[in-house]
Amino acid sequence: AADTWKQERAEQRTAFVEALAAGLHQDDQAFLTGLLSDRSAQVQQAAARLLWRLPSSEVAERMRVRAGAHVSYGGTWQIRLPAEPLEPDWERDGVKEAPPHTRQLGKRQWWLLQLLAAVPCATWLPAGATTPQPLLAAARKHEFASVLLDGLTQSALTHDERAWFAPLWDAWAATDLHSAFSPHPRVLLSAKLTHDDVAARALQLTAEDRLRELLPHLPRPWPETLALRVL
Repeated sequence: AADTWKQERAEQRTAFVEALAAGLHQDDQAFLTGLLSDRSAQVQQAAARLLWRLPSSEVAERMRVRAGAHVSYGGTWQIRLPAEPLEPDWERDGVKEAPPHTRQLGKRQWWLLQLLAAVPCATWLPAGATTPQPLLAAARKHEFASVLLDGLTQSALTHDERAWFAPLWDAWAATDLHSAFSPHPRVLLSAKLTHDDVAARALQLTAEDRLRELLPHLPRPWPETLALRVL
């Protein structure tokens, strides 16, 4: 009830909003949009980030426009960092101003990363393109490679873009770049791989220095090559 909601502490209201992520539905849009005016910035941000995942929401549309103004792909990635200071309406739509303290990342790069995370990866596919590998190969060569890979990874996870999980796993495996969102992006992606994805990478996995870290997150049953190596 509305009265009960208002009596809850901001931390509890935020937790309630975040719980909607598991079964997020288009019908949640009106409720979440109303929370953009919540008295707590924390609640506003949690609601906005869920609205990123609802394509018909006004928040999702605004984020698509912002992303398109700063990022494009046409064989190479064209990047324009957002200007300082961060615009208040960006924060209202879920963009966090301060980057994580655990990573050496400038504010403008952090804002760009979040723009990438807010829109589906498929946004950047050129007309007629069917696979993400060329985009990821180009991203790895870019001066903002870590921002591009990180943003695309979070986008794929946020929007459940399954065609991107294995190619992104491969892209991280081929680089020593670090993620600002997660200490181990391949751990997150490993949980999203299909059995066929793992089978195709079984020999590579058996030579992995971080196999024990990835193993608990890989789908089961494991391919025979991998299972025998573990045994």
